[in-house]
Amino acid sequence: MQFRVDPGELWYGVKISVLIGAVFFIGARSVHEIVRYSEPASDEMVPVSELPPFVAFARGGGGEKTLAYAALDNGALILPSHEAVAARRDALIAAREDFIFADLSANKLSLYKSGVLVKTFVILGYGKEGTFFETPSGVYRVQSKEENHFSTIGHVWMPWSMHFFGNYFIHGWPTYPDGRAVPPGYSGGCIRLSTADAKELFSLSTGGIAVLTASEENTMSAAHNAQAQYFRRVAGGAQAAGQEPKLSAPSVLAVDFTTGQILFERDKDTARPIASLTKLMTALVAIETINRFKIITMSASAHAMPGDSAGLAVGESFQSQDYLYPLLLESSNDVAALYAEQVGGFVGIMNQKARGIGMERTHYADVSGLDPENTSSAVDIFRLLQFLNNHKKPIFDILGIRDYTRTSHNGGGVHQWHNVNWSSDDARFVAGKAGFIGAADYVMAGVWRMKFAEEGEQTVAIIILGSHDQMSDTNVLIDYLEKNFVYGTVLTHKDDLAAPAGTLRTGAVLYEAIPALNIR
Repeated sequence: MQFRVDPGELWYGVKISVLIGAVFFIGARSVHEIVRYSEPASDEMVPVSELPPFVAFARGGGGEKTLAYAALDNGALILPSHEAVAARRDALIAAREDFIFADLSANKLSLYKSGVLVKTFVILGYGKEGTFFETPSGVYRVQSKEENHFSTIGHVWMPWSMHFFGNYFIHGWPTYPDGRAVPPGYSGGCIRLSTADAKELFSLSTGGIAVLTASEENTMSAAHNAQAQYFRRVAGGAQAAGQEPKLSAPSVLAVDFTTGQILFERDKDTARPIASLTKLMTALVAIETINRFKIITMSASAHAMPGDSAGLAVGESFQSQDYLYPLLLESSNDVAALYAEQVGGFVGIMNQKARGIGMERTHYADVSGLDPENTSSAVDIFRLLQFLNNHKKPIFDILGIRDYTRTSHNGGGVHQWHNVNWSSDDARFVAGKAGFIGAADYVMAGVWRMKFAEEGEQTVAIIILGSHDQMSDTNVLIDYLEKNFVYGTVLTHKDDLAAPAGTLRTGAVLYEAIPALNIR
């Protein structure tokens, strides 16, 4: 068994100093003149503050790029579902606004002027759902336009490009530097049109026009066996029916990971400090705003963060995506700080993303979880876990691997990072993240396989906040669930006339169907 969590210390002095420096930095930057159409490289970060800005790049006299800020009228929103974006589309139509609506489910991109549909174009490619490159649903704005943009991620030319968020563009059919067309298939996250359509859209669209992207509709829950349901033991067995498990944590939630059906809850909606569960959102924002192939060197300032460095040294370099492993497996605060150094307003984006996912009781104050003002509820953390599984599966999968080996790009040595979030010899464990600071006590968010019938297993998410021993609490809860719940398709024991409707009898034990209370 191998297990540990990052202890972390509170660092108010450092945080206040950084905050003051950031204020002066942003103030200094804001004096530059805004240029609407310029040349942002696809691997450059787009800074976003708590109030999402319209970002443009201005060239100084020496050719270097500086940043200018101006508030958007409506602000950018990262939304959780196709339905949420469609509702925003309808609101913009009613308000007679100009906007672009990209419906990824229908492979159609529509241009509206004054709320009236002007033209619809066929979408030929977009980021595959569940991958690092998934095109994020939301409401954005065209931040820059280029007639032919070179992507340093895909090393291709993208004609008639319009940049709308992070590493994401609307553009025509890309070509390699030698002139060959890129073959059909999913894109690297951009919305791909034919070159002729992209040129027409480019000419009809104004700078700063709103861009709405609606992801594929999630049918996972509907696809789940509609006939099967959960039954809870109400009589019989060695343990008294209805007796709750003895847990130290004040906030606990156990939910079927596929359907969102609640199996056990205790104070699930109260916001509490979440320690290193913060890093789940840090990873998500990093992968959506930073070119995942970008080589990043560990800085002295990031390395100075309290807590375990995961063996990283100042001056070592890795691709951005490689840093996800020490961040999530060994809970490296250094990596969290390093990611934040790449993107202005990183914490603001984290809060924006939380709102988009529907995490209504969540607030982030830093990227590592050292600050006790990083707070969330058990329900919100479940929503984040499910979002990662459905929309950024590679991040979710990292949470479940036992170890990962990588060599730094500049010869710093071979690193092997181990998953310290849960016991490595527990075959039930699917994925998860643990954490600890004094103000939060121990916290845990993960998914386990559980047997509720003689054959087959169900995956159940367990969120525990404020525990004195999160491993013990989790194991006690798993034991309670497996002993007190069954899952199946038989609604009534037909031969037992004394059993009330909606019950299931197995031997001397009577089970009762539980109400379908689902988290959406």
